[in-house]
Amino acid sequence: MSRLKRVLIFIGHLFVSTWGVGISSAIVTFYSFAILRPLDPHLFSSHTASWLLTDAHYFPVQVILSFWFGWSFWRRFHHRSMFWVWIPTFFMLCCALLAGRLLILEPGSVIEQAGAGRFSHYFGSGCSTKDFCEDQLAITMPFYASVGYALSAFLAHWASLRPISLRREAASESPPRL
Repeated sequence: MSRLKRVLIFIGHLFVSTWGVGISSAIVTFYSFAILRPLDPHLFSSHTASWLLTDAHYFPVQVILSFWFGWSFWRRFHHRSMFWVWIPTFFMLCCALLAGRLLILEPGSVIEQAGAGRFSHYFGSGCSTKDFCEDQLAITMPFYASVGYALSAFLAHWASLRPISLRREAASESPPRL
C-alpha cells in the first residue's frame, strides 16, 4: 500500500472518529427522541436531547457511538491506523490546555468568573455550552470520541485474535495421535 493511500485512510478514520461520530450522534439522538416522544413528551423532548449531546459531561452519546463505530469499522476494514486516531486530538487538547490562559482564561471571561481551571474546563463541570464554552465540542468531544474509537478498534482486534490462541492451547493439550 502506498504512503499516500495510508495517509488518506488515516485521515478518513480521523474524520469518522471525531466529526463523523459527532454528527451521527446528533442525528441518531434527535431521531430516536422523535420516535420515543409519544411515550413521554417531557423526557424525550428536543431540549433533553440537546442537553444529552452538548451539556452532559464526558459526552456519553458520542463515546458510546464511537465505541460502536470503532468496533464495526475494525471488523470491516482491519486498518491499523485506527489505533492511532487519538493522537492528533490528544495533541490538540494538549495545545488547548497549554494555551488555555490565552484562549479561555482572559480577564473577565465566564470561566474566570466561575473560578474554573483549565482541567475543570475541558474535563469536568467547570463549563458547559450554555456558558458559551463551545470549545469543548471542538476539542474535548473529538478527543473522547477518538479515544473510544481507537480503544474499541483495538479491543475488536484483540477479540478477533483470541479464538486463534484458544485453538492453539486446545491443540497443545490434546493427547497425541497414534
